[in-house]
Amino acid sequence: MVVAGGQRIAGGADVEVRGFGDVKVRSLGHAPGSEVVVKVGGRSVELVANWEGVAEWSAPGLLGSVAGLVRIAVGEEAVNLRVRPEKLAGDTLVALVAELEAVAEGLAQDAGGVGSVGLHRSRDGDLAALDRAVGLASSAAASIRRRPVHRAREVVRAVARESGARSAADARWLATHPAAALRAEATGRDVGVHRERRADLDTLENRGVLSTYDGLHDAVVAMRGLVQGELDRLGAARPAREAFLTEHGSLWSERDAPRARALEQRLEQLVGLDAEIAATRTRSGLPDLRPRGARMVRTARVDAEPAYWTTFRASLLAEEARTARAAPVPAVVGTLDELWEQWCTVVVAAELATILGGRAESPVDGSWFATLRRGEIARWRDARRRVRLLYEPEYAFDAEEVRKLFPGRPWRPDLVVEVTWADGTLDLHVFDAKFRLGEGGFPPMDALQDLWWKYGEGIGDGASRPIVQSLWVLWPGHRTKLVGPTMLRQDWPEERLRGGAIGLWPGAERRDLVGVLKALLAL
Repeated sequence: MVVAGGQRIAGGADVEVRGFGDVKVRSLGHAPGSEVVVKVGGRSVELVANWEGVAEWSAPGLLGSVAGLVRIAVGEEAVNLRVRPEKLAGDTLVALVAELEAVAEGLAQDAGGVGSVGLHRSRDGDLAALDRAVGLASSAAASIRRRPVHRAREVVRAVARESGARSAADARWLATHPAAALRAEATGRDVGVHRERRADLDTLENRGVLSTYDGLHDAVVAMRGLVQGELDRLGAARPAREAFLTEHGSLWSERDAPRARALEQRLEQLVGLDAEIAATRTRSGLPDLRPRGARMVRTARVDAEPAYWTTFRASLLAEEARTARAAPVPAVVGTLDELWEQWCTVVVAAELATILGGRAESPVDGSWFATLRRGEIARWRDARRRVRLLYEPEYAFDAEEVRKLFPGRPWRPDLVVEVTWADGTLDLHVFDAKFRLGEGGFPPMDALQDLWWKYGEGIGDGASRPIVQSLWVLWPGHRTKLVGPTMLRQDWPEERLRGGAIGLWPGAERRDLVGVLKALLAL
């Protein structure tokens, strides 16, 4: 039997529950003292049945930290909970996203943001320029066919003619081309000269027109690849996004489905532009002149002929659309925990910048993906101390300086404030973001207890001495609870850990966080 948010659920059920409250599992019929494994989502919990054969397990605040499908299984019996965040959780999510998007467009995209996916902000201007360029080139193609820029070239050949050569120039030409005259004499008639004027289209201007058509095609193909890549990315993430339930549907139905439809419309537009380019090339009537340059060259004839000038303008628009840099594509943030962790990192960085002065460097990587940079994301220095803010630093057993003190896989705390004092002393202050509530909406002090032995005694220096001076849980709430009431005083013993749970909320004042940071920095 499972009790979720006060609702009793029998085994094998698939029910929807509201996103607030505790989960309790009670399983009967086991051998006394036997081991019972409860699987909750992707993790397993090992229990021991009591003398009555009953195994019980509870998860305070679990429903407030997840959104979507949560599977709870004991043996072959399973319960599927579809957790839908309530209005409060939905507003919090929107506020978190808005503040992260203000830091970097696309940073919180996959958790419901309104950034660059769907080409909404990043490439629509380029697509409009490309559409206009194709229209300009298409409108000029018919005029180019009727009046192409050319060089007049006279073609002269010997022909059989009753009257023979008609002028002194013809006679001179026949004298200088005896082979042509002999071929004409084979008909048994007199030999004359035929002169024909032809338009030679092999000019720099016409090669430039064909280069413009090539550039338009390349720009359309490149943009089609971008749009198709976005569609493929949305399609790959669709199952997880449909499982991420919101108040009125899912992240897929509310965020991704409109984006996918918009992308499909853009893809259809680009397919039409590619077909228009092919038709424009045919309507221009120009032969396939090769080699041709990468771009159209502006000449006096281009400036003088309206059709060629229009095509030159199209080439400039195509080059701009082809070379413009797109906004970063968002990286995957699939859970509320990840979103909360990123927001807390940005908040701590901002408050440290306010306390220590100056302006912190942007914590966002400047690469194609809009993600928080791992490792050092900000630093400050004055006469008394050097402060570094580290996002998910890695501490391994075989590290040389700051390291994990016993074997096992490396640890990655969410956030570490590293303070190096003027005398060389190094202090670490660990902040761990937990998007969860304690029982009754109080701070989750049990999470702090888990960190106490893990990081407090497990991270040290090269001499295997612990150097973590404080441990803090950042949770979504308005309360702050210290382990000891006097631990923020300057006379707190260095050998004793400081710690507590600090409540944060989007849009609310952060006086408690500021007070803790100032105490840790001796300000």
